[in-house]
Amino acid sequence: MVSYARRKAKGSDAERELVHLLWNHGWSAARIAGSGSIKHPAPDIIAGRKGKLWVIECKTVEDLPKYFSLKEIRELEEFASRMGATPMVAVKVARKGWFILDSRKLRKTSKAVVMDYSINGIKNIEEVI
Repeated sequence: MVSYARRKAKGSDAERELVHLLWNHGWSAARIAGSGSIKHPAPDIIAGRKGKLWVIECKTVEDLPKYFSLKEIRELEEFASRMGATPMVAVKVARKGWFILDSRKLRKTSKAVVMDYSINGIKNIEEVI
């Protein structure tokens, strides 16, 4: 089993990787240190390019589907609404790369929201940026 510290480091490494990827494709992007550990909603990354503004929640998984708590997505969308940004979910899938989707398109269940390959609008991030 992977320790909490290693999972946290893996997530932070992925966030930094996504920031670099965005910068390399002409976006401005910054990682929000401490996201998820403060009392106010905060995304993992804020990114913008030519009038587009995204707030991004990042995750890493072996494969999709990826489940998110209702609270996690609700807070992302609240932050985005206050900022006038688009709430995005970016998931790094092992050996397949980054996938991204507007969080409002995630499939909802009674207890969670789900990102999987069948959702209309899911894209490899290279197609979007």
